[in-house]
Amino acid sequence: MTLITWESIEGLERRAPRAVATPDQHRAVAETVTAWATDEAAFDVDDGITRAHLLLVGAEHLEMAGDLDDARRLAETAAAHPSAEPFGARPTLISLAFASGDADRAVALADEVRAAPDAGLHIVLMIAETFELNGDLARAERWNTIGARRASTASLAPTEQYLTFLSGRFRARRDAGKPLDGLDDEAQELRAEAGLDPLV
Repeated sequence: MTLITWESIEGLERRAPRAVATPDQHRAVAETVTAWATDEAAFDVDDGITRAHLLLVGAEHLEMAGDLDDARRLAETAAAHPSAEPFGARPTLISLAFASGDADRAVALADEVRAAPDAGLHIVLMIAETFELNGDLARAERWNTIGARRASTASLAPTEQYLTFLSGRFRARRDAGKPLDGLDDEAQELRAEAGLDPLV
C-alpha cells in the first residue's frame, strides 16, 4: 500500500503547475488524486490529509481544464465524503457556479455558509477571495467583514487571519472606489506593525 503525503501532493502539483498546465495535464492530475482518494486498498493517506481533500484537488484541476460538469460532480462527491469538513467543498462549488455563469447559484451557496457557525475561517476566506476574483466586490467586502468579525471574536489579540480579512476588505473597497473607513485604517496600522508593505 502506498502512503499519500503532503509531499506526494506537492510533487504532483509541481509537475503540472496550476498557472501554466495544459488542460490534459490538469486532467491527469485530477485522475491521479481521484485514484488516491477512492482506491483505499492501494492508497493510504497521511495524518492531516483527507480523501475529501484529495477529491477537491481533483475538482479544482478539472475546473482549470474546463471540465465544469465533471468538476462539479467530483466536488459534490467530496462534500458527501465521510472525511469532509463542514462546508469544505463549498468554495470550490461557488467557484464552479461562477465559471458556469450562474452567479445566483454562487450567492445562494455562500449564503448557506454565512448562517453556519461551524464554518472554518479558512472557508470564509476562500469564499471572500472567490467573490473578489469574480468581480463581486460588494460581497467580497461583506465576506471579509464577516471573517474579520469571526476572527476577532476567536482571539483576544489581533491575529494573522484577522489582518488577512481586513486586507481583503481594504482591496474590495479600494477597487469599488469607496473612501477609507476605520477598519481600513486599522488594516494599515496592523500591516505596519507586522512589517508588511502598506496597501495602496
